[in-house]
Amino acid sequence: FQARNVITKIMDLRAIAARANVKAYIEAKAGSVFMVADDVAEKHGIMHSPKLLKEEWLPRMKEIIHPAIKEDVKLLFHSEGNTEAVLNDLINIGFCGLNPLEPFSMDLKRIKERFGDELVLTGGVDNGYLFQHGTPTEEEQATKECIRIAAPGSGYCPGSSGEIDPDTPLINAVTMCETIREYGTYPVRTLEDD
Repeated sequence: FQARNVITKIMDLRAIAARANVKAYIEAKAGSVFMVADDVAEKHGIMHSPKLLKEEWLPRMKEIIHPAIKEDVKLLFHSEGNTEAVLNDLINIGFCGLNPLEPFSMDLKRIKERFGDELVLTGGVDNGYLFQHGTPTEEEQATKECIRIAAPGSGYCPGSSGEIDPDTPLINAVTMCETIREYGTYPVRTLEDD
């Protein structure tokens, strides 16, 4: 708050690197989807003032992603935490997907209802406590619940709500993947009979 000029200089430097990444991805014809990562949130919401984000961050983000939009590369936005306050802004500048959905900071059902027609949603399965301490049965149930909530109507890629910690019991990660293979591919099976 007291050193906005320093913050904007840092943002400018990061924007140069981010634009170079987007440009290299496009020039390499590496794929039709690109994920831009910039953590702007924490569990309870946005970490920065809305004014700073609107005046400084969004214009830079729009500039960063412009080459991808121009080449019709689809864009996913990655930030940990509760990004709900900026989702409309991100959609307006060209993002079509969100990663990850953390169950302890964002309500999957609410986000699906509000943004499910405009954003591909990814994640949702708790990578913190559940992966570390849950049973395979609990992991399967949580994965199926995410699919039940967010998959109808398309636009959902189930998965971990973040990086899977190396201490995660392998069986829990495998259980999530197997559950996604069985229930999380389109057309989605109804889960009511299971």
